Amino acid sequence: MTCDDEVRMSLGVYILGALEDDEIAEVEAHLDGCPECRAELAELSGLPRALALVSEDDIRHAEGPPRAVLDRLVATSVRRSRWSRAFLALAASVVVAALGGTAWLTVSRGAGDSPTATSQSEIAAAKPGTPAVAAEDGADAAAPTAAPKILSSSPQAAPDRAGTMRREVTDGDVRLGVRLTAETSGTKVVSWVRGVPAGTVCRLWAIGRDGTRSPAGSWKVPKGGYRPGQWYDGSIELPIGEITRFELSTSDGGLVTLPV
Repeated sequence: MTCDDEVRMSLGVYILGALEDDEIAEVEAHLDGCPECRAELAELSGLPRALALVSEDDIRHAEGPPRAVLDRLVATSVRRSRWSRAFLALAASVVVAALGGTAWLTVSRGAGDSPTATSQSEIAAAKPGTPAVAAEDGADAAAPTAAPKILSSSPQAAPDRAGTMRREVTDGDVRLGVRLTAETSGTKVVSWVRGVPAGTVCRLWAIGRDGTRSPAGSWKVPKGGYRPGQWYDGSIELPIGEITRFELSTSDGGLVTLPV
């Protein structure tokens, strides 16, 4: 897989958790060796949260994508033979919205109201903050999405608040924990991992009641392993009450499941 338009469109669909298993493996294999695509994936990390702000009525009244974009997507669909024209159009719309300019998702607000376009600033406002990359050398700087943040104290020590849930699990040497906080547009996820070897790529997924897979984070364990207080901060579009479990997959083939 090379860095072309097909890959860029795949990143948008990947962040929405809508690729087939073999396509996920193909994209993740490409991400492991492509810093440019990892950086672009980080920019797209707020798409699920941004989409959560769009209602079903908004989608019904949305205008179609520009013809040139749709033609390119249809050609991609023919090559991949899995994505529907409608889903590709939706995926392209949110990718274009995230990458800059005024999105071509024009929403009718009712009789007598003029249509309004979803601007780049509105999309940016819906995105969670992009985590800083804590790099110790060139290899760590190329880590997927971002390295975990460092807190002054561990998230486990913070008091529970209304709408906040904590879960932890230990599987062999690996310990995984999450702190979930309900938000109007979904759920804020603070996650931490212990016992994973340095250099391992970790990817965290939230699984909904209907089987929806929502990406909740991707990072590379820094040299020397995690230090006390290191964590990953992200957001997903799933409401806290719809999450059934989290799955942590690692580049060495490991899988840890955390029921919620």
